[in-house]
Amino acid sequence: MNEKIVLTAQGYDRVDGRNAYQSTVKKLTLGAPVNEENKKMQIAAQLWKENKDGELEISMELPIHQIFDLMIFLSRTLLYFKEAYRFPLLYNPDNPTVERIGVQGGVLPVEICVDNPNINEDEVSATFSGNRTYGTVFHAEKTASPDFRYFSRKNPPEENPSLAVALRIDQSASMNAFGRLEAAKQAAVAVYEFCKYCKIPVLIYGDTADRSPREKMSLYSYIDWEKPKLNEEAALMGIESISNNRDGMALRILAEKLMKAPQNTKLLISISDGQPKAMPDYTGELANNDMKQVIQEYGRKGVLFLAAAIGQDKETICDIYGPERFLDITDLRQLPVRLVQIIARYL
Repeated sequence: MNEKIVLTAQGYDRVDGRNAYQSTVKKLTLGAPVNEENKKMQIAAQLWKENKDGELEISMELPIHQIFDLMIFLSRTLLYFKEAYRFPLLYNPDNPTVERIGVQGGVLPVEICVDNPNINEDEVSATFSGNRTYGTVFHAEKTASPDFRYFSRKNPPEENPSLAVALRIDQSASMNAFGRLEAAKQAAVAVYEFCKYCKIPVLIYGDTADRSPREKMSLYSYIDWEKPKLNEEAALMGIESISNNRDGMALRILAEKLMKAPQNTKLLISISDGQPKAMPDYTGELANNDMKQVIQEYGRKGVLFLAAAIGQDKETICDIYGPERFLDITDLRQLPVRLVQIIARYL
């Protein structure tokens, strides 16, 4: 069979992940298919193991297109779970579809296997420890408690997390309607207390625009790890709705401050009830493109953006940030809990 082999990787048993030096797979090869069912394919990959006589033989052969499909399948799955914190069970039971991937002229549907009776086993395991301020399981019944211990998790980390968080609050005049500003204040307190407890560096800033003819944007520092205040909780109660909002500039300033943090993960959350609008013409496509540019620029530098939309312009906010960075908060009472839950996913 060696006449069919083009490339070979010997000694795979020494590098086979956690099975290194214990693996039964001795080498990998690429070449013309050997197994009869793959004869129509031009190239295949083979895994070789020792038989009972100590000779190497093919234990598995996959056509190269199947390997590529598996790579696409795996990469898309990893991308999905990177953003799956938005769902309490890491997926939507009402719509378990992850993605429909176009491959080789067809569609490869990827879904959570809800037929698996143990799919949520990790979420209900008795080995979880409860009353945690961070974790993988959220307990809605705990939200009446003022101590933010809403979670259970396995093996809670003891070391300080390599995470820095910035919370931006839209202080436009429209935030004063329907209890939005009060919900934003409560969320700010929850985020601050949670980050303080978990030793996570946190920034909490608010902004408005056009407060005066000469002032294009006003930025208010409520919590800043570089400039701690004596009574930071009281500072958060001073957040008020004022005028317009020039979101792009506010996001850029906070992203720049996050970039200076030594932590590996940098998360920027924006609470807003509407699309950007400021004098004289910062609105519509101009403002939206400005925000998209900021998100793309700093996204490439490693800043993770998330928009918590609490108003009527949710479709526009979703378009600006992208669905993977968008959080629809229809019930304002859930805003503090949802933000704490999201931050906890990065621990």
